[in-house]
Amino acid sequence: KSAKGKSPVTLDIISRLSVGNKWPDGSLNDTGPRRSVLLAGEDNWSTVIIPRLIAYGANRGLVSRARSVLKKNEEDLRNVQTALAEDIVELEKAIDEKGDVSLIVIDPVTNYLGRLSMNKENDMRDLLMPLADLAQRKNICIVTVGHLSKKTNTDGVQLLDRVMGAAAFHGVARQTFLFGDDPSDDNKFTHIMNFGRPDDKPALKYKTYKTPIEFEGKKSDVIAVEWLGAAENVDADESVEGPKTRDKSTSKTVQGLIKSFLKEGAKTTEQVKEALRDAGIDEKFNWQRSASKVAKSGKGGPDGKGSKFCWWLETRQMTFDA
Repeated sequence: KSAKGKSPVTLDIISRLSVGNKWPDGSLNDTGPRRSVLLAGEDNWSTVIIPRLIAYGANRGLVSRARSVLKKNEEDLRNVQTALAEDIVELEKAIDEKGDVSLIVIDPVTNYLGRLSMNKENDMRDLLMPLADLAQRKNICIVTVGHLSKKTNTDGVQLLDRVMGAAAFHGVARQTFLFGDDPSDDNKFTHIMNFGRPDDKPALKYKTYKTPIEFEGKKSDVIAVEWLGAAENVDADESVEGPKTRDKSTSKTVQGLIKSFLKEGAKTTEQVKEALRDAGIDEKFNWQRSASKVAKSGKGGPDGKGSKFCWWLETRQMTFDA
């Protein structure tokens, strides 16, 4: 099952890097085939990671798995959970030994905190700043994957502040990508990769889908990613809040009702709310966001006269050039 497809997206990027394919936005990959180092704490390597890499056409020889082991007399005793604060020196050694590393993906980063608290700002800065320094010194990209809280902008919480844990998770990073639904598409597997900070490039649209793959004599369906190009004029808040298919259907219903109700002229917000209540729209549904896609709003209506907040349809007019 794929929610927003964050892990499939990172593996798709790893695969593109390993063979030198174009990046998801269609730009040329002038880095050439390069190695990635993957710390994946939630997905099984043989049943999830490798089948996905096969499906994405990766050069698996350029994808290294990072894990920590306890040793005695140069023999592996047992696997232990990697703790970045303690193992970053070993990570750097591995980068130097490989010599062709361009990308490190840590998914999810909260699985590699050791004894540190994800909610303590000082702990996370002490952990993340050395990672940022490592990326700069070695000229590599380090991607950490995390999760969002269930709070929304209606709770007065800004998008970046929804990142779970300390503010350092997004404060130290050069850019934060926020994954959400495509508000304009009813398909629950169509998503948007939004920018957390302003960027001169548009957000990217993609969808996740199942594809059959065979590995070690076993057949299974794995989650793949198809990039659909630029997503222009996307409301990042609406995307990241991830309205479900039911909510999207309600949104379309509201838009139809609004257009029909306002045909006769501007109406006050109270009149619109009453009409929606009569139509059975749940009062908890954020109808204003849906209405704003088909109607204008403002104090006093289209003429700006009056004290009440109103909604109205734009007047369409055809003109002819001489």
